[in-house]
Amino acid sequence: MLARRFSCYIVSMLLSFICFASNAATVVSERVITLENNMQATHAQAQGEAIASVLLIHGWAGNMNEVGDMYKRLAAQLAKQHIASLRINIRGESEREKSGYRLTSTFSSRVTDAETGLAFLRQQYSATPTGVVGFSLGGATTIRLMGLRPTDINSVVLWSSAGDPALVGQSILSPAQMREVLDKGEVKVPTWETLIVTKAHVLGMMGHDIYQNINAYNGPLLSIRGSEDYVEPIEKILLPLTSSTLAEARVIQGADHIFDSFNPESQYDERVIKQTLDWLVDTL
Repeated sequence: MLARRFSCYIVSMLLSFICFASNAATVVSERVITLENNMQATHAQAQGEAIASVLLIHGWAGNMNEVGDMYKRLAAQLAKQHIASLRINIRGESEREKSGYRLTSTFSSRVTDAETGLAFLRQQYSATPTGVVGFSLGGATTIRLMGLRPTDINSVVLWSSAGDPALVGQSILSPAQMREVLDKGEVKVPTWETLIVTKAHVLGMMGHDIYQNINAYNGPLLSIRGSEDYVEPIEKILLPLTSSTLAEARVIQGADHIFDSFNPESQYDERVIKQTLDWLVDTL
């Protein structure tokens, strides 16, 4: 009887070890790093040998994980498909509590941060293709990056992409607030948090042509937005300007700008993540 119990114990321990090993294999290995321009980012490694890498560029006043942790969740799914990723924290926007929610970034600094993130991935994974995902203002940043580094990008996915960066200030600031920020150098804007919008931030979004040299990009391009998005759609302008032979614009009926990511009863965000994952797996 004792021998039988011991045998059962050994079998139970082996099964527990196998289960633990199996679960451990699904854990995503990632670490926060500081890039050359002092920008923080999270590097999520692929499970097994990396077959590709993806740069994730967050939206206005966001951070590397994005709303509802959509980027963090996407990174985990990519890793399981042997795709590494880099989630960057745009300087002058992502510091949040550390900066008192003060926005000092410009569109040029956004593009610089995106180029820095892309350069990191191209250095780390030079023998494999690279994709880029951009959300909202991160979409506009991605579009400019496509024109600047067309041969370094092999596939693109845009979520609720913005167009002219100057419209950021116009959409969040009332005429009175715009006068205040121009006169006094900054203005407090109550949103999901009280943000301090600086004059440098507002003026730094003006005068940019995000479509410059976009015809040099010929890789796959997918744009996803919700039917209830408040941002003016740009797909009819963007898609004909590229040289992409594979380009799609998808609309998720009922979804808002952030794909209802804070609504636990909604599955729009999961649909966006899955469509993005499938696209990148198929095109990278």
